[in-house]
Amino acid sequence: MGVDRNASIEDIKKAYRELVKKYHPDRYQDNPLKDLADEKLAEINEAYEYIMENYEREQNGSSDSGSYSNSSNGYGGYDPDFQRIRGYINSRNFVVAEEELNRIGTRNAEWYFLMGSVLIEKGNFYKGYTYIKAAVNMDPDNEEYQSTLDDLNFKKIREYISDREDFSRAEEELNKIGTRNAEWYFLMGAVLINKGNYSEGYVYIQKAVNMDPDNEEYQKALDDLNLNKISEYIFADRADRKDFSRAEEELNKIGTRNAEWYFLMGYVLIKKGNFSKGYEYIQEAVNMDPDDEEYQSALDYFKNSYRAKNGKYYDKSGESNDNTSCEQSCEVCICLVFGIYACWNYFHS
Repeated sequence: MGVDRNASIEDIKKAYRELVKKYHPDRYQDNPLKDLADEKLAEINEAYEYIMENYEREQNGSSDSGSYSNSSNGYGGYDPDFQRIRGYINSRNFVVAEEELNRIGTRNAEWYFLMGSVLIEKGNFYKGYTYIKAAVNMDPDNEEYQSTLDDLNFKKIREYISDREDFSRAEEELNKIGTRNAEWYFLMGAVLINKGNYSEGYVYIQKAVNMDPDNEEYQKALDDLNLNKISEYIFADRADRKDFSRAEEELNKIGTRNAEWYFLMGYVLIKKGNFSKGYEYIQEAVNMDPDDEEYQSALDYFKNSYRAKNGKYYDKSGESNDNTSCEQSCEVCICLVFGIYACWNYFHS
């Protein structure tokens, strides 16, 4: 369990709570590591049972009959029936777990929590949610119960956001949750952005990334927001060289190198005069996302306009011209100074 041999009972309980949260089945839904996490959680429960049994024996003068328990049977509440049922749940034997729970007459917080977990795993989300909420109401200080309830609430809120697009309801439900973890900030940020409050939503998603920097979903969402922001000011009517330099600087801060990143960086480089490299970047964007019409259109446009190859400019007939004429230089200037639409009109006039 990662605790010192001479650790206090409170330190052991704290370590157990943290490990249960880390390896809880709800965190590994549709995850290839789910089986490994289940095995790990079973080992943790077994180790905890052993420690608590020995602790209780020492407290009772090495009596074999004593076992540690409390009224809520929470983290520290050792009950052999409930621990056995947890083992069934961890091994995904939900039918046996439910049968065993129905034989137990005690309807305490642990019973409701385990029955709720079983019902959810068997597909009865609504009733299972009600049971876990009852467990929290009976033992509000139990971190495992509260964490599980929060995770279920987040799952429900994700449905409001993605399936129903009911952002007002999602915001209302989020404000009822006391836990302000990374998931809370991420979902609230998404809600605020969809309701039109971009600046505050961006701050919330940034905070989610800071709290959980290894979460790929949070990082991708933040990168997408940054790319959207960069796109807005480089395609603005009055964008100038300072804007493109700033855009290049901001793009280099983004870790995600997706098709949109290559497209925007290519556009920025072309606007700054580095046509050859910019063209390669837009080509890469098309290779990564060949179905995107905007990328393909831009690539076709630049290819037809410049016919760039090996650092040389080619005229429309395909003939190489190493000595770039004044007319060709002006063509380049038109594109760089007046933008893509002026360039298109010039070449097609």
